[in-house]
Amino acid sequence: MDPRSADPAFIAQVLLNTFAGLSLQSRSRVSGRTIHTLSVDIYMVAVRIRQACLIEGLTLDANHLDLVISSLRNASSLFQDVFLIYEPSSLQSFILNATVFRKNRGESSAPWTTYVQISEPVRVATPPQGVPILLDHISRHVTEFHGPLPTHLILPSTSLEVMVPLTGYLLEYPVSYIPSMDTSGTTVDGGFLCGVPLSVFRATLVRRSGPNQNKYNPTAFRSQPIIQFSCPAVLNGQVAELDPASILQRIQNRWKKRITGHASSLLWDEIRVSVERKTLDRVVL
Repeated sequence: MDPRSADPAFIAQVLLNTFAGLSLQSRSRVSGRTIHTLSVDIYMVAVRIRQACLIEGLTLDANHLDLVISSLRNASSLFQDVFLIYEPSSLQSFILNATVFRKNRGESSAPWTTYVQISEPVRVATPPQGVPILLDHISRHVTEFHGPLPTHLILPSTSLEVMVPLTGYLLEYPVSYIPSMDTSGTTVDGGFLCGVPLSVFRATLVRRSGPNQNKYNPTAFRSQPIIQFSCPAVLNGQVAELDPASILQRIQNRWKKRITGHASSLLWDEIRVSVERKTLDRVVL
């Protein structure tokens, strides 16, 4: 099969075929909207637009999700660098592109992700020790095998204090939060930035002009979010890399390169970025 034919429609059909083999109870938890969202997310990871996506809206276990990766690999060579990451404590699952991960880890320039401790006062901080340890663990998974890349990696159980900033790194957020924990492992940040002014950033891929050649749904992919994250506004003027204009330009540069001259341009040919000031009751980490 031509890898370029493995568009979101193709992925959605593979997902539907895979889930058809599950029990009725498991299938009932997979909605059409979830299939749509997951198929686009997996596509963006497979064509190296994104490093990883978080699997949301599914309560399937790691074995079922591993079956999805195996089915995709059997159907198209496009997915040979794609694998599943599962963290048992949080029950979080990610689909990650090994090639993008290796490239990002090998960057010699300033780190893409800045970590922010969200306890008072909010401040830039080094990530917890567990974050680089787990990133090294993933690195070994994608570099030590001379044959086909294993379809999944189960991470050691870890705390929320580590999992939140790790998630931000995997999803390529320029800002990733570190929640504070007490000795029992309970968060001590209350409502997570409740009432704190935030700069909320969004990046969306769009179809600027011309026909959309996707056979799945001609209008479904004309606007596709890729990342949304926030930063405490108080840090915008204190830390150079957290200046909103700088963040917007970095996002524009990073993703413009990924979609220019790529097969994905059949779906999207422009990235739009925005920032707005908001104060929320609670930030979901």
